[in-house]
Amino acid sequence: MRLFLLPVSTRQSLIYCERIVEQLPAGAKPKLTDRVLATAATQWAAWENKPSGWQKQVTVYGRQLLQRIPYQEWGLKSIPPVNSKRLRALDSEPKLECLYPARFLDSEKVPTVLKQLAVERQSFHRRRMWQSAVIAPLMLPFALIPMYVLAHHNIDTSTILYGSLTVTGYPTCH
Repeated sequence: MRLFLLPVSTRQSLIYCERIVEQLPAGAKPKLTDRVLATAATQWAAWENKPSGWQKQVTVYGRQLLQRIPYQEWGLKSIPPVNSKRLRALDSEPKLECLYPARFLDSEKVPTVLKQLAVERQSFHRRRMWQSAVIAPLMLPFALIPMYVLAHHNIDTSTILYGSLTVTGYPTCH
């Protein structure tokens, strides 16, 4: 896993994670989450290409909602979440590869900036994750679209939360 730390201004930085693509053995199926995400992405692209109609309108409103998400959240969402397998791998990987422009960031400040980006909104995401999980079943009788939006929001916030926990689990950075 490789992190990119890019200074946006003198006080803010953007974190982005380049994931390592796992090669599946011949005949093996991808994980269920990967298959669902690929199907959803294909469906979303098909709806965006429609000239008009309710499907096109859903994508227009969806884009407007996605534009309201701060860039820091998108950066944290790119970090793979922690699970038991990943925690074991953290013990075997003592260092995290973190690339940053040395001209704009001091090497002593990089671990502090990474920890700040990872920790500053964890309580917010934990609270929003549980709120979405509680509200989603209550919306089921009314419509499937709000249920889908809340379920998707719950998955996103949990990914962000556990991705930030991944960054805090690394003891050092080089």
